[in-house]
Amino acid sequence: MTDKINKELHLSESMQNLKEKIRKHKLMRWKRIITAAFLGFMIIFGSYLLLEYRTYENTRVIRTYKGDSSADGSYKMFGDSVLKYTKDGMTLIDQKGKEIWNHSYQIKNPIIEINHEVAAIGDSGGNSIIVIDHEGIKGEIETTQPIEKLSISTNGIVAAVLKDEVSPKVMCYDSTGNILVENKVSAAKDGYPVEIALSNDGTTLIVSYLHVQSGALASNVVYYNFGDAGREEKNNQVAGESYTGQIVPSAFFMDDETSVLVGESGFYIYEGTDKPKLKKEVKFDTEIKSVYHTEKYIGFVLKAKDKKGYEICLYNQKGQRTMSKKFQGDYAHVKMVGETVMMYDGVNCCIYTANGVKRFAGQFQDKILDIVPVGGINTYTVMNINGIQKVRLVK
Repeated sequence: MTDKINKELHLSESMQNLKEKIRKHKLMRWKRIITAAFLGFMIIFGSYLLLEYRTYENTRVIRTYKGDSSADGSYKMFGDSVLKYTKDGMTLIDQKGKEIWNHSYQIKNPIIEINHEVAAIGDSGGNSIIVIDHEGIKGEIETTQPIEKLSISTNGIVAAVLKDEVSPKVMCYDSTGNILVENKVSAAKDGYPVEIALSNDGTTLIVSYLHVQSGALASNVVYYNFGDAGREEKNNQVAGESYTGQIVPSAFFMDDETSVLVGESGFYIYEGTDKPKLKKEVKFDTEIKSVYHTEKYIGFVLKAKDKKGYEICLYNQKGQRTMSKKFQGDYAHVKMVGETVMMYDGVNCCIYTANGVKRFAGQFQDKILDIVPVGGINTYTVMNINGIQKVRLVK
């Protein structure tokens, strides 16, 4: 009986030892798994930081899609495609250089305005406007006076400033050329229209008039609403503001409700289209060199306060500064796509991210006509005189 009890006790101890060994083995296995996972995470995170915060100085061409090498051609990104336009016509091509459609015309000085999926190409100083989308030509417009400025809504409504030293006009057309609004301006009384901007739905129009007040230049900015909100208002005017002693040469809509006016010494954010209200005013104590924007950001290139170089900065829709960096170099072109700011002039290029990381500072192989980030790590589509190139930034 005693032997039986001893055997049972020994068996019990053996089972406990076995369970303890199994527990320790599982614990060690989990420790190894956690350690390996942590090391893997650190490697991936470290690689991400290396890629995200590194400044690149060189480029490598991954692929070239040859164009027709016409020296007078210009390129613009149009959605996911590329629009090439010259004095003789335009061609929509995909990012691999394959033609989607083309259209011939005679436009001496083409200017272009793009709003998401539609665009208007006008003849600066001429009388022709062509409205397009990704399917082709939506319509053609003939104006009665020379074209100075263009703006287009997302539904294809076109606003234009028509030149006349005494009686300029601000016109709105549908995409097929029908006149929707005709506003005759008295340059002596109202000032001269120097900037226009249409809301996305085409119902609200911003016009900045330049005039002389008490011997000094001033701007009078007017919001017109051609929907229900402006029907009962005189001349459809739903808001207006005078800016004494400064010019307001730039205006744009960030989204359906938010618009921005940019003056010589700062900018103004307005909310609403029925009865626009000033939401935020931001003043600068230095010169504005360039303005750019997306639906999320308002961007500026400013002269540095110490007069040595420049400052690139971003503001959100609330007028709060979200990024600011000083840089050297003078770039004629600046644009922002998504979270990337690109400045370029000739072959020289500088790229910043929205969080202030200098992604690239260097030269491309050919003169840059347009550039846009695409899928892939540090990969860009670059338009130049030789066609379209897919380029990767390298150390």
